[in-house]
Amino acid sequence: MLLGGEVTLAELVRHELGHVVMLHAGALDAPIAQWSTIAGFTTAATGEVANGYISSGFENEQPIVASRLALGLPRGDGPHYRAAGVYPTLYASFDPVEDFAEAVRLVHSDPVALGRISPARLLVAAAGEIDLRTPALRAFVRPSDAAIAKVLAEWADYLRTQEEFKRGLPPLQD
Repeated sequence: MLLGGEVTLAELVRHELGHVVMLHAGALDAPIAQWSTIAGFTTAATGEVANGYISSGFENEQPIVASRLALGLPRGDGPHYRAAGVYPTLYASFDPVEDFAEAVRLVHSDPVALGRISPARLLVAAAGEIDLRTPALRAFVRPSDAAIAKVLAEWADYLRTQEEFKRGLPPLQD
């Protein structure tokens, strides 16, 4: 339900691999903060862009937020994060780390839907994964679009390292 319907085992594994891709470098704050600028997450206490650290420790959002989402209630402000964006699934609105993992999953299961919701998410999550030049996706990812050009500039180093990292992973078989 939180992942937007029935999810196959391969999709669930892709979601979990999304966590590996985001967090593989060890320095968690930079990729989480970068993703939060796309996804619209801020810290509840300060209103600053969320970087994954709350009170000097790495924190996911509290379970009460997942409970609200599972019950079909509004997310509301959680103890750690405020979500102010549009999210591809309910679970993506939980926190920035889950939002990224859901984007990685959707790159494979429904990239067009992800592109409709957020071309920037599609661009970043698809790095090294799928060909964004296909006509169905080209409508969302146009380098001449100012917002996409900005993402390309801000994420250049990240996109390059993610492509290199993903090339080293074995392919996931359905």
